[in-house]
Amino acid sequence: MSKKNTLKLLALLTCILLITTTISIAQPQNNHFILLTTQSRTILYVGGTGPNNYTTITDAVSNANNGDTIYVYTGSYTEHLTINKEIILVGENRENTLIDGGTSNNVIKITANNVTVSGFTLHHGSIGIYSINAENHTITNNKMLNNWEGVGLLNIDNAIISYCLINNNYFEGINPVQSSNIEIKRNRISGNLYGIYLNQATNNLIHENHISGNTRGIEIRTTSNNNYLYHNNILNNDEDNGFDECTNTWDDGYPSGGNYWDDYNGYDNNGDGIGDTPYNIDGGSNKDYYPFMNQLTWNDPPLEPYNPSPPDGATDISINPFLSATVTDPNNDVLTVSFYNASDDSLVGQLTDVTSGSQPAIQWTNLTNQTTYTWYVIADDGQYTSQSPTWQFSTGSHSNLPPTYPEISGKKQGQANTEYNYTFTAEDSENQEIFYYIDWGDQTTSGWIGPYSSGDSIQQSHTWEYGSYSIRAKTKDSEGTESDWSPVFPISMPHLKMYEIIQINYPHMIRILTIIYQLMNIQ
Repeated sequence: MSKKNTLKLLALLTCILLITTTISIAQPQNNHFILLTTQSRTILYVGGTGPNNYTTITDAVSNANNGDTIYVYTGSYTEHLTINKEIILVGENRENTLIDGGTSNNVIKITANNVTVSGFTLHHGSIGIYSINAENHTITNNKMLNNWEGVGLLNIDNAIISYCLINNNYFEGINPVQSSNIEIKRNRISGNLYGIYLNQATNNLIHENHISGNTRGIEIRTTSNNNYLYHNNILNNDEDNGFDECTNTWDDGYPSGGNYWDDYNGYDNNGDGIGDTPYNIDGGSNKDYYPFMNQLTWNDPPLEPYNPSPPDGATDISINPFLSATVTDPNNDVLTVSFYNASDDSLVGQLTDVTSGSQPAIQWTNLTNQTTYTWYVIADDGQYTSQSPTWQFSTGSHSNLPPTYPEISGKKQGQANTEYNYTFTAEDSENQEIFYYIDWGDQTTSGWIGPYSSGDSIQQSHTWEYGSYSIRAKTKDSEGTESDWSPVFPISMPHLKMYEIIQINYPHMIRILTIIYQLMNIQ
């Protein structure tokens, strides 16, 4: 899939967003989950301005059609959503796009097929996300906090719950009931009564989750058979890490292995990292035949880049703007961040060794006034990539004016080989940042230095040999428009006469000689 196509599928979803509508458990393709559809899509926005923008998510859902995407800008929304259409619901980023249930009712209830929810914090509701009587759901890159239940599934076939943080819910973290073909992957589940609770749920895959600090880690009851659970870290749960009264498989064979259990007491005599004796699962006769001796680690993909500058939909932007976005990696990996022109997927620029949680910036130069541009960002941790939404801005309609040339102040005469400070001040009528270029008159220059705020005075120092010189300077703004050269500022570093040398180097000697002269002339 090209970057341009993932734009319309909203690479708004981190790395694993979408599932196919034709398979029982979604399969990855190039580290992404893909939703295939022939329907045309409209993007509706919540919390922004301009066309297709709504104040509430509920209004956007009401006005959406099957196949549409609803993109929600950061903010806190107190709502109870019912999604009864085949849509993609995406938050700008899960840390700052919050839906608050107000301590009552479900935050999101899904009753339609082919629904994706990504990029939200869902809290203070009965259930964070409740899916009922449907199929093909993707719940990824969300936080479910302080609800009665994090994720509830009733009579659901084909779903992915992945890369979610499910903490401090009063009952279950994830609760599949009468549901099949659910993949629960790469979630961090802690502080709940039950981390995962299967009830009449069959043929599900639970792997690569970190399940800790719950009253019970995983509980399986009531004809929940033929489930596969492996490569999970299950530790520090109060009553027990696992309870299973049904018939299920708790490992992936040798040498792939089973799960890590912090209360496993076996040995690893051959040093292969897998226990030599099985781990017994409470509640029945199930065993993890290949328990790991140490906690498992895995690399999570970067989160979707967010917080764009210029903001999405911004107008009157310069023709040489700086593009930036916040990039974050769950494992604090160092990132490579690439900025793309969405119109043709050409690379605008790339930055390496970018720190997680920072907002790298790169300049896009030589654009055209009164033109709309689209762009997106890809963050790469070396194994996985995550693509931002496609953002747009329009360049300004005005003719860009240059800053004023600098006013120069400082000493006009001094001593050779002595450093002197000079002050330079300029303003930009459009309040753009200013760069300075100083010609010191001795065949040396400062080069372009800055940027500095409009109207700020800057100081620069220089040293000359004996002689007379002319300082001059010019400025440019962030669009690259240059001012004229300033009028020359003449300075002189002359050869000094003897008494001037004495005055500069031996100031007290002049006073002594003056006193002697006065005494000699006393009548």
